[in-house]
Amino acid sequence: MSGPPEGWGAPAAGPPDGAGRVALLGAGLCCPLGSLGETIEALRAGRRVAGVRGGAFNGEPGDPGAPGLREDPAGRGRPTARAFPRELPESPKFRRMRKYMSGQSLLAAVASRAALEAADIGRLGFPMERVGLFAGVGLASVDHLAGAEILSASLDAGGAFDPERFSAGGLGSLNPLWAFESLANMPACIVSVLEGVKGESAVYAPHEDAGMQALCEAAEALDFGLVDLALVLATDSPHAPSNLAELTLLGHLGDDDVASEAAAALVLARPGDAGDKSAPILGNFQTSRVAGPAGGDPLAPLLGRTMTAAPLILVVLSALCPGLGLPRTITGSLGRRLSFEAPG
Repeated sequence: MSGPPEGWGAPAAGPPDGAGRVALLGAGLCCPLGSLGETIEALRAGRRVAGVRGGAFNGEPGDPGAPGLREDPAGRGRPTARAFPRELPESPKFRRMRKYMSGQSLLAAVASRAALEAADIGRLGFPMERVGLFAGVGLASVDHLAGAEILSASLDAGGAFDPERFSAGGLGSLNPLWAFESLANMPACIVSVLEGVKGESAVYAPHEDAGMQALCEAAEALDFGLVDLALVLATDSPHAPSNLAELTLLGHLGDDDVASEAAAALVLARPGDAGDKSAPILGNFQTSRVAGPAGGDPLAPLLGRTMTAAPLILVVLSALCPGLGLPRTITGSLGRRLSFEAPG
């Protein structure tokens, strides 16, 4: 975890200096309440993410009853919530790539596919060389038991870390695929391979503002004509034991905050281009650079602390669930503001 502590949520005063209006064409979500449609239905029915204490961590996303679920000892004193997508893409390419996916990458892939389908990207006809990918990624959600095995093999007789033992024995106990779970660029890399995105791309990590940064940079890339369509994704696993410990030590999670695993994806375009292609617009937003403090997380009472994914989730829920009364102006801790408006 790096960067300023608290994320976003309140408007701040300052001179506008950002991108023009951007149109939201499609969205996808994976969170503890389910997909985007399932989440909207649940929230309208009054359901909220409550979290559990001492839940399982090292299971197979997509199959809550998978064999080998192990208790998460770090979660026993703090509520956590996992996201289990009910359906996974069935393409051969997805099946081949599955072994390289961490939980974050899997949720990012599912949310991105849903967003692109919702936007009907095939009908829009944008060349993939003009489609950009902008990703915000949280702390890596690696297997803490595998990490413990590496560490134990790297200690000397007195229990101190020994670099020679680490290189000789510690690394030898490491599954080569483990690296794909720990690299911040892997969710974006996997999504770009699966979806054939070939335009400008960028990855922001690993603080809470990474999702907001990805949104704003995508808007500016559209404004400057660097891309014609932008896929923005954000994925985070604050429930993972190592992440939960670090976020708690840094004061990013309150005692009753639910650390919620989530990924969200948005498809963005310039309003004029969307109109030319008769694309349905879910809403528009504009970004600016501001001076002033950031606020709290207005989604926390509804979905828990989804951290990096929260700004993207707020944008789509503001568009599709106005009855929730969510703020339509959010300010990131790095001085970026986003103002959202429903279509006229």
